[in-house]
Amino acid sequence: MKIVKLGMPAAIGPHAFFAEHDVAWGPLTAACVMFTLPALLISILARRHLVGGISTGALK
Repeated sequence: MKIVKLGMPAAIGPHAFFAEHDVAWGPLTAACVMFTLPALLISILARRHLVGGISTGALK
């Protein structure tokens, strides 16, 4: 397994869990959840404002 450095893009970070003949599925899944949670929470919390802005823009 490779070392993940700080500042590494989220799209490249999970590649550190792939070895030549093995995949560390547990840490890979945990990393993917940690990458996904912030975007999911922001979209859930901002849903009302996003829908309101889209509706207002469509009516003008």
